[in-house]
Amino acid sequence: MKKFHFVIMLFVFLGLSESNAQVKLVLNGGVQQPSKDSFLFLNTGYGFSTISEFTITKSSTSSIALTASAGYNRWKFSKDFLSFTSPFSGFNVYTVPIMGGVKFFFKSFYFGNSLGASVTGTNVPVSNTPTTTVTVNKNTSTDFIWTPYIGLRLNNIDFNVKYQNIRNNGNTFSWFGFNAGYAFGG
Repeated sequence: MKKFHFVIMLFVFLGLSESNAQVKLVLNGGVQQPSKDSFLFLNTGYGFSTISEFTITKSSTSSIALTASAGYNRWKFSKDFLSFTSPFSGFNVYTVPIMGGVKFFFKSFYFGNSLGASVTGTNVPVSNTPTTTVTVNKNTSTDFIWTPYIGLRLNNIDFNVKYQNIRNNGNTFSWFGFNAGYAFGG
């Protein structure tokens, strides 16, 4: 967890550095909708991310940036999938993706792709009373993740749609993220 905090602080430092006007820090969050078979057992979730953009080439109408990002996404198991009497009610799934990629800007529109690793796991409630919930992390793994996305940035307000896909031992877990945020820096 300390390494994760260090990475976030590094992104903040680089994104807010006045000495390099070609660096931006984007903070965003939004609704994460499971796709394919995942939507059968997971509710709509939430997520947030921080993205550092390092512009490597820029013209009057377009630019290319390298990106580094870290985030967090979470979903609860659907009540339709698990009954209230099930010992699994209250389970949730989370991902912590850390990725690098490239982003192409054309005026206010952009698209890109990122690749990386994601820590994926489930939180299992072992005690759930009206005053206390104790959870245990189960089935944690580090998996390959790839994320193509499109977006629109207007006056540093950022909107994007991402398709995120995790592959683990031949299985896939994927979702669409509908996000909004703000871009800081030059």
